Amino acid sequence: MIDAEKPAGDYIGSEGIIDTRPDKSSLSPKELKKLEKEEKKLQKKKNTWKVFVDFLLRHITIVTSKFSAWEKDEFESFKAALDKAQRLDDKDSETVAKTYKKLKERAEILSTKRYFGECNRIRKYIDLVARMRCLNLIARDFYKSIKKGKLEPLEKILNHLQYWKGFTVTTFDLGEVSPKGLERNHPTAKYVIWICLVRTLLNLGQKFLQCASELTEIPLVTASFYVSFNLTAEQLVVGTRLEEILATHVSKATGVQSARSFGNDRSVNLSGMASAFEVGGSRKKIAFGGNKQIEPLPGEGEEFTFELPEEPPKDKKKKGKKKGKKKGGKKKKKK
Repeated sequence: MIDAEKPAGDYIGSEGIIDTRPDKSSLSPKELKKLEKEEKKLQKKKNTWKVFVDFLLRHITIVTSKFSAWEKDEFESFKAALDKAQRLDDKDSETVAKTYKKLKERAEILSTKRYFGECNRIRKYIDLVARMRCLNLIARDFYKSIKKGKLEPLEKILNHLQYWKGFTVTTFDLGEVSPKGLERNHPTAKYVIWICLVRTLLNLGQKFLQCASELTEIPLVTASFYVSFNLTAEQLVVGTRLEEILATHVSKATGVQSARSFGNDRSVNLSGMASAFEVGGSRKKIAFGGNKQIEPLPGEGEEFTFELPEEPPKDKKKKGKKKGKKKGGKKKKKK
């Protein structure tokens, strides 16, 4: 992280790249004043970016913790609620819910027919997706800020952001994408797609957060007050684990960041992690450093996430009639 008083490298100022490494004594008073002004601007931007990074780390931690508990304890009751909602759908009982919009409609059917317990089981899941939708909006604001601050490169973080947004659209048919680790036509696919949806969102959110830390040189610190306040003990454990997975460091010599190794000296690779999702009655675990077994967090790996389509998913809007212009055009104002 660049110190405003003792800068460590180059950064992009309002007029291009400003080199902050030369000895300040060699600068003219005018150049020194300009340099100090740019340093203050940078520090102000970094303070803003830190608020975003801390907020995203905190809330991705919360969603990860909540979903992990839901996946272990409530997935079976969620499946039963889905089946009942489909049977009670008088208009469309033959159709399996495969869109977020359809899932919400099924929850409303249960509520209307006074099956409040089953309705709440579906709504509890809907809340998890809704949280990730809201976090995507915050992430978009953060992206706009770093783009305005002229940080580069942005292609990777933008890609994560767009797919993250795409998987939260209400009308996207999840049956159109393949879950990793499961055949699309598997008998349990109609249930597992909902597991895959949140795991995909968490995976994309974690990758976005890692890119955000690398680009801004702001470390991910769960112990920070604005991250840790009012978190439960379980959420703090999850946050610390996320910090280990996504942690990055900056080389003071080059200003280039690389993923920090952890566990048995392996660099972080989200695509290579195993899944903690139960398949065939067994729960997979992965070892880090010696014989200690640690369950991978949801989204930490890519198993039981979706294969990303060629383009980010988009809402399928109904085609409506175009409003025609009124005859005669605009009325002229009377003088």
